[in-house]
Amino acid sequence: MVDFKKWNFNIFVFILCYLLKLCHGLGPPKLEEQPPEEVWFQANTISSPHNKFSLKCSASGDPEIFEWRKNDEPFDPDGKRVVWLKPSQSGTILFLDPQPQDQGYYQCFISNIFGTAVSTRVNVRQGVLDHFPPRKLRVINVDEGDSLTLNCDAPYGMPKPSIFWLYRSKNEMLVFESIKREHIALDPDGKLHFATVSAFDGRENLIYECAATSPAMQGEYRAGDHVQLVVEPVTRIVGIAAHKLYVSPKEVTIRAGTRLKLMCIFGGKPVPKIEWSKLDGELPKKRIRDLSGPDSDFGKALIIENVHPEDAGVYECQSQHLSHRMHVSVTAAPYWDFEAPNDIEQAEESTAELYCLASGEPPPLIQWFMNGVPLHNVPENNRRITLDGGRILRISDLNHDVDTGVYQCNASNPLGYVFANAFVNVKAHAPRFKMPDKRVWKVVRKSTVDLSCDVEAAPDPVVRWVDSNDRAINLVPGKIHLFANHTLRILDVNTADEGFYYCNVSNKYGINRAYNKLEVFNPTFFVQVPSPKRLVVEALDTVELKCEAISDTRLTVEYLWTHNGKPLNSTFSSIDKTGVGILRLEKVRGRQSGSIDCAAVTDVDVKVAGVELLVKDVPESPLVSKIDCKNLRAIIRWQKPDEHGSPLTHFTIEQHIGFYPGKWKTVVEEHNIIHDNYEAVIDLSPWVNYTFRVVAHNLYGKSEPGTPLEGGFCSTRKSAPYFNPTDVRAMGTEPDNLVIYWKPMEKIDWNGPEMKYMIKY
Repeated sequence: MVDFKKWNFNIFVFILCYLLKLCHGLGPPKLEEQPPEEVWFQANTISSPHNKFSLKCSASGDPEIFEWRKNDEPFDPDGKRVVWLKPSQSGTILFLDPQPQDQGYYQCFISNIFGTAVSTRVNVRQGVLDHFPPRKLRVINVDEGDSLTLNCDAPYGMPKPSIFWLYRSKNEMLVFESIKREHIALDPDGKLHFATVSAFDGRENLIYECAATSPAMQGEYRAGDHVQLVVEPVTRIVGIAAHKLYVSPKEVTIRAGTRLKLMCIFGGKPVPKIEWSKLDGELPKKRIRDLSGPDSDFGKALIIENVHPEDAGVYECQSQHLSHRMHVSVTAAPYWDFEAPNDIEQAEESTAELYCLASGEPPPLIQWFMNGVPLHNVPENNRRITLDGGRILRISDLNHDVDTGVYQCNASNPLGYVFANAFVNVKAHAPRFKMPDKRVWKVVRKSTVDLSCDVEAAPDPVVRWVDSNDRAINLVPGKIHLFANHTLRILDVNTADEGFYYCNVSNKYGINRAYNKLEVFNPTFFVQVPSPKRLVVEALDTVELKCEAISDTRLTVEYLWTHNGKPLNSTFSSIDKTGVGILRLEKVRGRQSGSIDCAAVTDVDVKVAGVELLVKDVPESPLVSKIDCKNLRAIIRWQKPDEHGSPLTHFTIEQHIGFYPGKWKTVVEEHNIIHDNYEAVIDLSPWVNYTFRVVAHNLYGKSEPGTPLEGGFCSTRKSAPYFNPTDVRAMGTEPDNLVIYWKPMEKIDWNGPEMKYMIKY
């Protein structure tokens, strides 16, 4: 029931905040949760927690009143069998003990002082699912390799039950899992098909159980027939040609927006691979379930989500010599062409349009509602008209008190309907600025300044720029220009333009004013700049640069020194007694080469002057990319670094191996230095860990080593030795002995672990 005391209080609060212009952030309820179009339940003589169900209904936007209607009549939960789940917080109701009389069409209405949101109509229906008749365990004998189909006689159910199969333990009767195997598939009629039976399918302790479920079962199911397979082994299993076990009907009709599932289950050994195609077009690949996964029965099912009208046509499944064609027709229950109607927030006195762009076959009938009431039953308003067969609702000269609310669009044809809420919030408030309303503009002579007046008002405000005497600002071509967004531009500013500029805004709900003060300054200029423009020094030299600028007497100059656009540490810079900015860099190195700029900064402008500094020094480190190691070879790639004023002479590649800690050996010298990118190939020995680096050289010396950003290591593995000991000789020290001498092999040539010497004679 509606609480009128509370309702009247809300009206009072609304009127109060409306008069104070504080309600601009509020609006009508916006649905967040609503029930599906169909809900099933079971009705038993004994109450069961599994029978209860809820109809969800919740909204944002300060909802105040929740109401349900059943078969278009007010419905009040009795507080016993049907209760509010969260009274006054949501509209969700809970049926604790549903009975046949609870069947019907339900609809939720959520209201506040701005309007009413309406849910879809939900059809609540009583469902039934009988038990399977008791049957003994069926034992089926089948030869290994053969195809097999297991039937399941489902019990009566309303709606029609869904059939599935489970693995059970014969001894403990525990459910193992649902059956998802590449050679097993379930057809829509509940029959389980084995493309080819394996010995594994007939395990001694394994039972196949048929089961049925229904939306009315609330997640439970009925257990049915039990089947045990006895697989007779075959001494020699030969290939079996593909043959049909189940195919979808040749004519299939599906509703647009639902899911299409076509099946072709073929028997054979090996398990036939099925190819799918659309003979009169392309398969909608983005909406097809993965054909290699269990959801599509490993390719036996073609599943298309969210069917479109253009998905109609002839589909074919094919494997080996077999094929099957299915003609799919798509019936078009109403569907959104693009999206459901959008919420609208517009100012008073403007024109709003709501779009209910739905299609179907036959074309749907469009109906509009306001706050749940058919528009033709709402007090007549000649500012509202429908266009394009009802697909567009236009409201002219919006009025906050009359037009703010929730509008519903219903598009229906004999196959179904789509329904949506659209919230129209008509803004009505005095002007308010979206920028600071008190600003001081400091600019230099001969510049251009834009004085913005960013204002929000409903209805749109009247905007006037005036001076301190409340006289309108004269617009002068080439000097003062007013833009459509109310920005006032002043060009070629001079001291005569200094003063106050006011932006006055007003509508029927109030007035406001923004204050702008314009101050004009003389531009800053240099009297001393860093020099010379190009400065070349040697490494470890000292560099000193100076700059001096003069500004308007009302301003203070600060100096900011930068290197290649990045500020330098302030410890390098200073200002002498005469106000000259000084930068001093001691013991410079090549990395300090680049643009050195002095920026003279005031509150109103910035002037920049600088030099190009070149420090002759050793090169920068080469930039080495990832090292590739493969087949006892290392490929090293690197880029030419900055030469720092002295041309490169060559590169060296150095390697370090784990056998000789701390020692680096030059393995490649590259003297062709005309390129930007380089590559070297180095042969490696087995069973060695290598590290590489690249060094650049010029007349000033060598760079810091360039090491790879990643992957700078190579570890080789291969056991066959490449070398034998050298300098082998033999001599006797006694008449009855022979002493063998040889030069020990370098560890890098051992080529594997556990190296040993073997002496033969």
